[in-house]
Parts: sequence; structure tokens; C-alpha cells
Amino acid sequence: MFTVFRVITFLVLLFLAQIVGWRVWRRRFNHPVYRLSVTIVFILFNIGWLVTLYEWRNKSDFGGNFLAWVARPAIAWQTLHALIILPVLALASVLARLGLFLREKLSKAPQPQAPETKQDSETQPPAPLPSLLAPPDRRQFLKTAANVGFFSLIGLCSYAVFRQYRSPEIKRLTLEVANLPKSLEGFTIAQLSDIHIGLWSTEKELDSAMLAARVEKPDLVVLTGDLVDRDPDMAALYGPPLQRHLSDVPYGVWGILGNHDHFTDPARIARILRLVGVKMLIDQRHNFPDLPLSLVGLDDRRRNFIAARNPHSDPDLLVLDPLTGPPVRAEDFKILLNHRPEGVNQAMRAGFNLYLAGHTHGGQYSWPGSDHQLNLATFFYKYTAGLYPLESGWLNVSCGLAAVGVPFRLITWPEISLITLKRPAQIS
Repeated sequence: MFTVFRVITFLVLLFLAQIVGWRVWRRRFNHPVYRLSVTIVFILFNIGWLVTLYEWRNKSDFGGNFLAWVARPAIAWQTLHALIILPVLALASVLARLGLFLREKLSKAPQPQAPETKQDSETQPPAPLPSLLAPPDRRQFLKTAANVGFFSLIGLCSYAVFRQYRSPEIKRLTLEVANLPKSLEGFTIAQLSDIHIGLWSTEKELDSAMLAARVEKPDLVVLTGDLVDRDPDMAALYGPPLQRHLSDVPYGVWGILGNHDHFTDPARIARILRLVGVKMLIDQRHNFPDLPLSLVGLDDRRRNFIAARNPHSDPDLLVLDPLTGPPVRAEDFKILLNHRPEGVNQAMRAGFNLYLAGHTHGGQYSWPGSDHQLNLATFFYKYTAGLYPLESGWLNVSCGLAAVGVPFRLITWPEISLITLKRPAQIS
């Protein structure tokens, strides 16, 4: 995943983006003190970058205050410049120059005027004094508008970092299931996904998420992949918050692995999670002995990623055989756990009633008012966020808890899905 060439290329691009960003910032101000302040801020944030890379390279625990107050703001700052501000300013500059060029080409040549006589000058009224209410210079107006947009983006980015690390939202979903066994009436499932502990998430965020889940008193908890990043030993951090908050969940805490777990060390992560109390399903089936409920957990298969990138398709990529464990009972309510939202039609044909997935983070950025459906993940997947009613069941794609790549989200906030099973209301 990380090669020397990729890391060097990334650092060179980051350095160039910072030089351009620094120059853009300094040009916003004329006062030397403000310009010096801009330079100091850029130096501090880039020191944060270097320390982050050093800590990452040495696999030490760089959580706590450093992650909260240095690493996250530094990465957010760099991302803001490299991916948002600089491209927007470059596009605005190109459009402005194009507009000036077209204006010069399309403007008519000035018409010659008759020479002014002494009599004309005497009869002309004196030039009016400048009015305080005169419209401002167009260039000054555009500069002011650019500054407002510039600082608005910074404020938005700051809020996104802050909002990402607050307690997650509880997304309550009620499923009316025809022929649902009476013993499953009101049964609740809490889905936590994409925790990514070790990347931008610490034990503090994990504890907050598990506490939020405990308050809802679910009957069953499932973790749908991407549980650990960077260091497989960080899987042990699941132990204390799980024992504090979820040790008494009636039907336990179950988990599967995601692609980031495979980037790290899947076998070691699964082994540690089992030791701390997570029941891992790695290509396995499980039937609950006292409940008409079956769980099937699939392992993540990285080779399927490229094949699943067409947003207009739903590729049948699930490997449902061979699986270990007892056969699924025909009368059971059947739940499939798979990290990526792929092979949905295939899963429905196989008889699953509920498919729980994650991976997409809901695009991490979504358009306001779109119910998270217009997001960055739509470039890769057909199903990207939320509950999808299907012909023979449901798919729920969790937006997840952590951020990946950059430590903030917009509109698509961290969430826990709380799914309640209900029998359809009887019509008298």
C-alpha cells in the first residue's frame, strides 16, 4: 500500500501545495505582523506533519492530546489547501483572466470625440464630489468576496474536525418484516462500523461509541469491519471499553474484518479481538440456539475492489461457499455481515433478510439535503449510505464512526445504526 515512491511523491506534492498556500495566505494581508503570523502558523502545522510521520514510522502511540490538537488540525489544514482552496483559487484566476480577455476582444473601439471648446467648458456643470454611497471598486468587491469565501472554508473545515470527534449520532431504523417470528418482535441490533482505531481514532472515541451503543440497550451488537489501522496490537484497545459498556449485551458482540484490517495484519487482529470478547465471524455461520436468528460473516476480499467500481452495477462478488459452521436454518431471520456493499442482489437471492455493510463512510462528504445519497462514494459504489429496501429484504450501509484519509467529515457525520425488527401491523 505504502511504497517509497508513493510516499516521496506525496511529500513533494504536499510541500509544493504548502508553498503555494503560504503565498496565497500572505497576500491576504498587508500588515507585516499578520504576514509573520501566517508564516508561523504554516511552520507549526508542518512541524505537526513531520512529527506525525515520525510517530507513524515508529509505530508508537501518538494518541491523546497530540492527535487531537496537532495531528488532526495539521492534516485538515493541508487538505484544505491542497484539495479545496488552491484548486478553487486557480479556477477563479483562470476564469477571471478569460473574462478580461473576452471583454477586451468584444469591446468596441472608442469613438473619436469632438474637441471641447471654451464655451462648452463654461456651460458644463462642475464635476460632482465623490459620494460616500458610491458603489465600491469592482476589484475590491471581488477581493472582499474572495476573503469571505476563504475564511468561510477555514471555519467550515474547523467545524468538520470538531464535529467528527463528538459522540456519534444514533440512526434509528425500524424494519417491518413479514412472517417475523414472534420471539424477534422488537429485537434490536446495533451496528458499529469503520472504527479505524490507530489511524485517527483513539480509545477515547471508541469508548464514546460503545457508551452510546450501551445507552440504547441493544440485543445484539455487530462490528462490520475496518476495526484497526496501522498497528495490529491496537486491537487490544477494544478490551476495556467493551468490558465497561457491552459485556452484558444479551446476544453478544460479533465482528468481521475489513480491507484496512487486511492492510494491517488480519490474523493477529482477529486473534486479539477474540481474546478481548468480540466473537469474530471469518467466513462462518452461526445459529443462535434459543432464537430463530442466523448470522453469516464474510471475510473481506481485496481483489474485488477494482471490479466493484462501476456505480451502475451491483457485481455478484460474494463468496458464500465454503463457509464453516452449521447450515443456516430455513425458518431463521438471516443476517449477512460483509464489509463492502457488494453482491447485494446475490445476497437476496441466497435468502438473506438483512445485509449489513460499511466501508463507504457515506462518502465522508455529502451534498446537503440529499439524505447522504449524493456523496463521494457514488463514484465507486451503487449503494453508499443508509437503508435500502430491496425486493426480498434490506441493505444497511453504515456511514461508520471514524474518518479515513483526512480527519474530518461534512454533512455525513459519524453514526451508529440501531435496527429494530417489527412484525407488520395487523389491519382489522
